[in-house]
Amino acid sequence: MRDPDTIYEAVKHSNLVVNLVAQKSDTRNFTMESVNVDGARLLAKISREAGVERFIQVSTAGFNPHSVSEWIRTKSQGELAVREIFPASTIVRPTSMFGIDDQLLTRPAELIRYSPVFPMYKPDRLIQPVWMDDVARGILEIAANDDTAGKVYELAGPDVWSQRELYEYLFEILYHKPYVFENPDLLIEAYAKFAGAVHRQPRWTPEIIDQLSYNNVADPANLGFKDLGIETDELTTIRRYAVNCVRHFRRVDRYAGNVQDSWVHPPSFKTGSHAHRHLQKQAINK
Repeated sequence: MRDPDTIYEAVKHSNLVVNLVAQKSDTRNFTMESVNVDGARLLAKISREAGVERFIQVSTAGFNPHSVSEWIRTKSQGELAVREIFPASTIVRPTSMFGIDDQLLTRPAELIRYSPVFPMYKPDRLIQPVWMDDVARGILEIAANDDTAGKVYELAGPDVWSQRELYEYLFEILYHKPYVFENPDLLIEAYAKFAGAVHRQPRWTPEIIDQLSYNNVADPANLGFKDLGIETDELTTIRRYAVNCVRHFRRVDRYAGNVQDSWVHPPSFKTGSHAHRHLQKQAINK
């Protein structure tokens, strides 16, 4: 993301660029600002110079260029930087995504599986999880419809949960209830300062603490899935698919052979969608 020549080689034959590159914490080589702001700006600039027609910037819910969370702040500033260079760019703001090997479900499920104590930090914080494939489908619909240029879409799942409700649901589907240590704010914040300086991938860092200061839900004033022709009942919910993401964390000694799971596979891609018709038309023209 620092090398203009590399970026140009990647986009020079494209009519559409989707920026999914993001940095959620600082590392030795890249800071959040260098990727989320400077990198996004450079990619938009070179894309425009290369004649790219459409630019989609994938950001995050909770737009706030002055947030105490560096992740939210830099992603918001990245949106503004892209819009300054490429005014007709489309902004996509997903809420917390869930899926195989995610952080929303996998990290707490791992702790539930291996620790007798579960620290429930910010239990009343609200989240509106969205299935990763639904976000991908939303981006496809945006890419296939030129009327979406210059607009902002917040893509969120159908259900709003408190973190307490989400964790209690994980206890239920993992067949294990550890001792819950609720609101251990001072302890978690002290650990985050230590772990953030010592561990390579700690569960808690000061930046994660800052992110958890905000609810992660969609702003109803912005466009969403319905405006892309994707109805609420087509979206995959946590209750429908979460167990498929965390099943391997179930404790063997707690697993009951007569338990019947209620989950089902997520819906298949609808052949009547705008994006599918667009792709079919392209294939016919070729």
